[in-house]
Amino acid sequence: MPKETPPSWWWIVVSAISALSQQFNIAIVKLQSKDLLVSQQTAILQDLGSVLCTQIDVEGPFPESHITIIDKDYNSTYGSWSVSHNNVNQYLLDQGMFIQESLTMLGYDASHDIVNIIGHYIVYIIDSIIKIQAECTSTNGPEDLYTIPPVLPHQLVQLHGAAFTAIIVKHLPQLKHSWGMTQIADLETEFRELCLKYQSNPVFTKAIDACDSNTSFQQAWSIVEGQFDVIRNFCGGIATVFANTATVESDFSILGWEKDEYRMSLTDLSLEGIIQCKQFDLLSSLI
Repeated sequence: MPKETPPSWWWIVVSAISALSQQFNIAIVKLQSKDLLVSQQTAILQDLGSVLCTQIDVEGPFPESHITIIDKDYNSTYGSWSVSHNNVNQYLLDQGMFIQESLTMLGYDASHDIVNIIGHYIVYIIDSIIKIQAECTSTNGPEDLYTIPPVLPHQLVQLHGAAFTAIIVKHLPQLKHSWGMTQIADLETEFRELCLKYQSNPVFTKAIDACDSNTSFQQAWSIVEGQFDVIRNFCGGIATVFANTATVESDFSILGWEKDEYRMSLTDLSLEGIIQCKQFDLLSSLI
């Protein structure tokens, strides 16, 4: 066997990572949707964690008092999660004959160590996924207390009038730059009309109640197509999706502009202006 060939344990680890990556890729593709809300991003990540737990028979979440009494000789633990070495071993065996033969070649002690390492990696990944939060402050910094305002019809009809008014007041300085006071006042009027229709129209109520965290912005507002346009445009402005690296790279590729070595003298504000000019028609349609 050539000296450059990786050892048997290397193939086992790579196989486990590859199998997990297939599930990650499915979630990443979903997260790159351009009309995805933050609540939907959270739901996708939660689903990813659930799928991994189901596939590998990971148990949890457990309180810390329970984690401390789990036998670490036969289980891998991290955070609130635990997976037995038998379940990890079975997950590896599911990867095919080559991995099965590689485990056999390692012998009991070495295979036990590899299973323990992979098990620890699995529960670490699950614990990390469950804890991911897509949140930020007005300066784009992390903030645990920041909450995303309701922007879909089925969320709005659950609000009291004062709660909706508070959302308007929060965004009032920005609204005054492009909206007149009459249009701003129409927000409260349309909110009351939306709530009244929800309370009095059984067909409309059923359609609204069918929406959940997986309903996209476009799907939710299509229920009231041609109605409540002012409040829809307002919600569209604050339904911000946090861009990921792949999405940003895709957007810059489409726009055909970037801050390369020949544009290093450009300030960030100038670059932002270039991008906004490229999107002028789209931005105009939202006003």
